[in-house]
Parts: sequence; C-alpha cells; structure tokens
Amino acid sequence: TPAEPLNPAAYTKKVEAFVVLLDTSGSMVTEDEGRPRIYNAQDIVASFNSLVPPLDYDAGLVTYGKGSSSTCTGYGVATTIYGLEPYAQADFAQALGSIECAASNTPYASAVGSATDMLVEETGPIAVFIVSDFNYNWHDPAAVESALAELRAQHPGKVCVHIIKIGEGDANIAGLTDTAGCDSAVKGADLATGATM
Repeated sequence: TPAEPLNPAAYTKKVEAFVVLLDTSGSMVTEDEGRPRIYNAQDIVASFNSLVPPLDYDAGLVTYGKGSSSTCTGYGVATTIYGLEPYAQADFAQALGSIECAASNTPYASAVGSATDMLVEETGPIAVFIVSDFNYNWHDPAAVESALAELRAQHPGKVCVHIIKIGEGDANIAGLTDTAGCDSAVKGADLATGATM
C-alpha cells in the first residue's frame, strides 16, 4: 500500500548520509510465494526511496552479486550503481531499476568495504541498510562483522546499521547489529505497507 507523500517540514534529519547495500546474488532468485526475492527486495528499496524526505542527504546504492553485470555470469562483485552523491529520488530509482539479474556468490564484506570507501569524507551521522536473504553464501559472517567494525571505526559513534531480511532463512545475523538504540533488524515482509515503512 503506497504511503502518503511526506511533508519535509514535519521531519528533522537524523543522518547526513545513507547507503543501501542490495544483495543481487544467486539465492535472491529463490521464490517466496511465487515471486523471486530480488523483486521483493527491489520493491522494498523502491518504497523506501519514495519515502525519504527531501532533506539534502548524500546517498549511495551498492549491489553485491552479479546484478549489475550485463552478462550475469562469473564471480560476484560489489558494484556501486549510485553515489555517493547528493540524494535525488528519481536518479536513485533509475539506478535501482538498472539491476538486470540476481546471480553468483555474495561478497558481503566487499559491499561494506565499498560503503566505507564512499563514506570516507562524511563527517555526520550515517545509516547503512543491508538488504539480503542472508542465504546460501552466508558462510563468513566474521568477515562482514570485521568490515562493519572498520566502517564504525572510521566514523566513531556515527554509524547505524539497519538489516532488512528478505525471505525466511535462519542465518545468524545478530552480530551485525550490535549498537543498542541505533541498529535494527526487520523482516522485509513487515515493511509491506507504506505505514510500516
């Protein structure tokens, strides 16, 4: 259900920049109720994009897998498809729509590393959203935790990580959200309406 457009005057910025890390690996073609997870993930990010108030953020969008490759074959890579640049809703939507497939393995740590690199000049609060099913290739959570620790160390006390979990897998992701009152983890299915988003 689409939400009503936001009134920017009713909102105050909590972050200066945000980056969305979107899983485009092979497991994201798995269907939930007859629909590939990558489509559900794109819909969630599109809904999020439609609800970001126009308050002068910097923004980035990184895929990891083979979603941004015209061949959709080979080893999965992290690919920055937007930013880091001043947030523009239409441009962000266009980047999201450019994803061609979901294939290959899942270089989570490389995706976090891409966010770290693009955010190096940021001095204010930062939000990082990780959108994934955390399935199949979720074999090295320690590497992801280490990459997130490096990002947090680069911006002490200024990074909040928000997990949006697609599908019903049971991967242990507790170590990714370790800052109470800042980090969060939700199921994508729980963000299905504009109001909950």
